[in-house]
Amino acid sequence: MHDASSNPARPWFCLLLLAGLFVAAAGQSVRSADIETVSSVIENVPTVSVDLGASPPVLVTPNQKIPLRDVLAVSYEPSFTTRGKFRVTLGDGSEITGDLTAADESGESIRISAPFFQKPRQISLEGLSKIRRTGIPDPSRIDSKAIENDRLHLVKGGLVEGILLGVTPESVSFEDKKLGEITFTWDQLIGVDLAALEAVPQIPAESIRVSIEDPSGGRLSGALVTLDARQAVIENPVLGRVEVSVRQINGIQFKLGRVDYLSDRTPSEVVEGVDEDLIDSETFQLFYRWQQDQSVERTPLIIGKRRFRKGLGVHSDSKLVFDLQPGDRTFQSWIGIDATGHPPTPNPKYGSVIFRVVVDGKEHARESINWEQPARRIQVPVEGAKRLELIVEQGPGFHICDCADWGDARIIRK
Repeated sequence: MHDASSNPARPWFCLLLLAGLFVAAAGQSVRSADIETVSSVIENVPTVSVDLGASPPVLVTPNQKIPLRDVLAVSYEPSFTTRGKFRVTLGDGSEITGDLTAADESGESIRISAPFFQKPRQISLEGLSKIRRTGIPDPSRIDSKAIENDRLHLVKGGLVEGILLGVTPESVSFEDKKLGEITFTWDQLIGVDLAALEAVPQIPAESIRVSIEDPSGGRLSGALVTLDARQAVIENPVLGRVEVSVRQINGIQFKLGRVDYLSDRTPSEVVEGVDEDLIDSETFQLFYRWQQDQSVERTPLIIGKRRFRKGLGVHSDSKLVFDLQPGDRTFQSWIGIDATGHPPTPNPKYGSVIFRVVVDGKEHARESINWEQPARRIQVPVEGAKRLELIVEQGPGFHICDCADWGDARIIRK
């Protein structure tokens, strides 16, 4: 019989095995989370889960149970970053960023690899509204429900209308009334718009509606089935049941009717000023006027390590006035200098502003912040008020790099 103890390689093998188990366990470690509610932010919560059977449903932490109706978001520190070559928009508005893999021979579906999925997922073309190459500005703001034919957006400009025949990782097959059947390689295209063939099923009204965001910027909406320390499970109207590992999630937004984003409301008054010695007002209006859901430089809203899908981008000096509505209870926002406001060389006189929040003529918040500081959260009561003013003034120093963001600027309603 072979004596294992006499094998000098055995101890090293055991050590390697233990090391492998340790690494595997570390890879499956529970991720802590920040919980944003209608009244506060709870940081570094070690485990988060939901109990949908409770009445009312609750978010469960080691120290408390929070009614889901009061939860706005659960955020996780990104575990990795990734960026696929394509952004696919589903018929329900969800966006999946990833890479197209081997095509369906019938041409009636695509196959995409993305952080949301444990393995590449087959998606019928009938369930899609757009396919876009990432890193290229999207020329189309048209809802696919409003178009009768499929469309190709060409890199060199222009549209081709007709019928989409098939999609592969390398090319798109298309039928045009004048040109007949034609194939375009992806480097010739910005993307595809698909005409809606049928209505997308609605999420049941009694469901807990959520939107999950992954490290690539993808966003998948649906009805929450469960959430625990390992995974989130949702029911998407197009894809059906989707199980997503918590390691693949950056955040979960709860869509329970408590939030109105100010970027979805129209301001009743806009005042934007500029030092005429630096830039004339016409140029300012052309390049630096306020923006909805993007920075004043027309880029994603980013303050420090935080990225915001919704919000307002402005340049000092600015004032946006919003009429408040019955049921409005609290104004919340993250504030700070946008990533585009970081000066090319460190200078304390650049990228410094003062944020002010005025409600019915009374100042409720004043924060001085510069480009070196992280996003700061402010919260102001507005219940019963009529007028909300969001003001950004020039801070100490020069009127340069004053690109300011109201990240996730929103009204919490009753």
